[in-house]
Amino acid sequence: MSICQPGKLSCSKWVFSPLWILLFSLWFQASPVYGQDPSAPSLEAPLASALAVPEIEFDQRQFPLVREGYLSLKWQPVESATTYAVIDDEQREVYRGVWNSAFLSGLGDGEYAFHVEAYDAAGGRLAQTSVPAQVKVEHWPLAQAMTLFAIGLILFVLLLVVIAGGATLGKRSQVAHDERMR
Repeated sequence: MSICQPGKLSCSKWVFSPLWILLFSLWFQASPVYGQDPSAPSLEAPLASALAVPEIEFDQRQFPLVREGYLSLKWQPVESATTYAVIDDEQREVYRGVWNSAFLSGLGDGEYAFHVEAYDAAGGRLAQTSVPAQVKVEHWPLAQAMTLFAIGLILFVLLLVVIAGGATLGKRSQVAHDERMR
């Protein structure tokens, strides 16, 4: 039995495109995303030695237990700031950009504390956080994740069987109808 038939929707559009989209989505979700190489040293001095500057407030400082390994940080914008930097508890810059929010992913199990600093166009520090945003990451247990994956796989295979069976029954009933009409 062939799923792809001449004159019908081609296999490459009907079967392979969703497969490539699924594979790309899985790769994208598993790839860590940071604003800078986390192993690179920060260009700025540590927060402990910073001079007194105005304070930036996070919209949310305490996060419930994070199970997925990613989170979004958002903070109050600073007037005349052109760049913001998010720094983790090991003084690594994990985000540098123009927006007053950052999406951090690829976080492993553990506890993290993040600070943010605002800079003007000349690179001078305008403001920083004094109270960090704190998060605890604890991924789902592997056994639970694999069980849910297996359930999803079984449902997917059953769906394919139902679709293939319906296509076969439809073709058989069409052939029987055509034979009766002769």
